[in-house]
Amino acid sequence: MPHVEKDNREYITLVSEFSQLIKRYQSIIKQDSVARCMIGFSAAQLIRDPDYSLSVKSIESWLQTRTVMDSDGDSETKAGNLDTLIRILERICDESSLEQMSTQETCSEFS
Repeated sequence: MPHVEKDNREYITLVSEFSQLIKRYQSIIKQDSVARCMIGFSAAQLIRDPDYSLSVKSIESWLQTRTVMDSDGDSETKAGNLDTLIRILERICDESSLEQMSTQETCSEFS
C-alpha cells in the first residue's frame, strides 16, 4: 500500500498567520511576560503538533487588550528570542511549502 502524504497547506497557512501575528505585536510581546508565555506555549504546541487547533484571531484579540509598558532594559534579549521564534516559524513554512511542491510534482508524474 503506498504512503499517502497529508496535505499540509492549512498547517502552512496557520504557521504563517501566527508568525505574522507575532511580528505585528512584537512590541507588546517583548514587554509583557504573560504575552511571551502565551505566545511561547502556543508556538511550541503548534510546532510539535501539526494538527493543533490554534485560533490566531482570538490570540490577536487578546493581544489587543494588552498595553505597552515602559521598557525594563532587557528588551534586546527578548527581541532576540522573539526573532528566533519568528525564524523558526518561517522556516517551517518554507520547508513545508517545498515538501508540498515536491509531493505534488511526484503525484503528477504518476497521473
